[in-house]
Amino acid sequence: MKSISKFYLGVFLKLGVLFLLITALTRLVMGAEINLNELLVTSMIFAGLLVIVAGIAHIIIMKMRGVKVFTDRKLSVNQNRSFKSTLSKNELIDKLKTDQFFGRMKLSEKDDNIAIRTRVTFWTWGENIVIKTKELNDNLFEYSISSKPWLPTTLIDYGKNFKNVSRLEELIEPVS
Repeated sequence: MKSISKFYLGVFLKLGVLFLLITALTRLVMGAEINLNELLVTSMIFAGLLVIVAGIAHIIIMKMRGVKVFTDRKLSVNQNRSFKSTLSKNELIDKLKTDQFFGRMKLSEKDDNIAIRTRVTFWTWGENIVIKTKELNDNLFEYSISSKPWLPTTLIDYGKNFKNVSRLEELIEPVS
């Protein structure tokens, strides 16, 4: 199954089940009759409309962010990437603090990790970015970057975490 089809199907099923449960619980609490056929049809319509609108918007925005080939990894809201660079951890922190994009975010440092917390925007509830650093030798460092939504139930992030990891990769300037 193609990655985009799996993405649409996964979001459809998760939203459909969530809507069905919320609707059933609401009717149960209010003492209304629960008609399973009606619940299934309305859940499918609700999930289908959301997948069409939000799913297509997600794909379009990902294309605008430079994605040409869609994979399960690129469509995921949890993004991870690892690479090596000659940029030291302290140099990276200086770059992050002066960067136009990351300089406005909350940055903290603990042991070999750099944590970045983004703000809530129209598109997202914010992201948690963790950069794990490891010194390989005097002039080579390994960076493992993880960017994921602050709200774990996020199904669609419109490529925000992909953008975070890609911008960090540009900033760190990996070596081959």
